Amino acid sequence: MSNTLKIIVGAVVLIPIILVMIIATMGGKIVTEAVNRYGPDLLGVGIELEDVSFSLLSGEIQLQGLTIRNPEGYSSDHALKLDNVRVALKPLSIFSDQIEILDIVIEAPDVILELGEGGNNLRVIEANALAGAERAEESVTVIIDDLWIRNASFTLAGLPAGLSTPEIKLPDIHLEDLGAEGEGVPLSETVAVILSTVTATAMNAVGNANIEGLAGDIIQGGSDLMEDVGSAIKKGLGSLFGGGKDDEGAEEEDEGGN
Repeated sequence: MSNTLKIIVGAVVLIPIILVMIIATMGGKIVTEAVNRYGPDLLGVGIELEDVSFSLLSGEIQLQGLTIRNPEGYSSDHALKLDNVRVALKPLSIFSDQIEILDIVIEAPDVILELGEGGNNLRVIEANALAGAERAEESVTVIIDDLWIRNASFTLAGLPAGLSTPEIKLPDIHLEDLGAEGEGVPLSETVAVILSTVTATAMNAVGNANIEGLAGDIIQGGSDLMEDVGSAIKKGLGSLFGGGKDDEGAEEEDEGGN
């Protein structure tokens, strides 16, 4: 084997090893910078992520100090604060176009639903996320086997004068098989669906509290949104985004049947 060929073969072998070493040592920093840089564009609000730890061997990612701020016009400190997020994935899948996530566990998030003239803050962020997902151009998709949101603390803010703030319990959330149908879904769409689910759950919780003097449309809005999310998870997430592949397929079937 010539020296030139040896150098080429050596480079081919070393490049993947160096790439793995970079991801293993700097993966957390890369994720943190990406979230802080691109998150506000997707959600239309300020986002801060303090720290990420990443183990390439185990495929476990730990996020700490993730804060999603409020849209303009809302006075609460934040909309969502996630201090403990654990993600378990298949390690080798990060080198492919489809990342396989075994589970995501969001433990004890701090959720604030603030009422306002333009609707509640979570609904505004959810609408921003859906619009951002439609704009995004992504080549990498994800499949999530299980997603848990547990033991959330919940605050209702922005009540009209004279109404007392009741203690409201936010139920645990469990989503399964996100993106399992087909070839996975873009990460931005997955984020939008998770936000839609949290929004719907919070709105339902407020509705079930039967707060006297509070408009009933928030109750119906939460129920309708939860129904939309549930349908999207079963049929494919595209149905949440203004007519995706599933809608197009349904139209083709209808045309074929006529």
